[in-house]
Amino acid sequence: MDRILVVDDSTLMRRAIREIVEPEGFAVVAEARDGVEAVELFDALRPGLVLVDLLMPRRSGLETVAEIRRLDTEAGVLVAAGLGQEELAAAAVVEGADDFVRKPFHPRRLLRALERARPKQLIPARPS
Repeated sequence: MDRILVVDDSTLMRRAIREIVEPEGFAVVAEARDGVEAVELFDALRPGLVLVDLLMPRRSGLETVAEIRRLDTEAGVLVAAGLGQEELAAAAVVEGADDFVRKPFHPRRLLRALERARPKQLIPARPS
């Protein structure tokens, strides 16, 4: 089961994301209301996936992505961008996000984006 941290300043959006992802086998291990809380939770819990809103109080999604990447280069990081935030989403990808999904998102699009952002597991070498 993939462990995910959901980061959004909207309680309704966090709840909607949880309702989409949990029935599909993702475990929401924590929710953060802003980037500062997100980095603290990420550092404590080390989930394999993080879904980060771009516009938040105290620390932007862009800064949050950079800080999470500083802590862990392997975690899957996906940013959520509203209409008109495409340039900011592209900047987040440059900072280390694996991809972005547009808000409001269709459940299938969100799930596909999370699948793509999922950390790649190392395949053990075959014995000689």
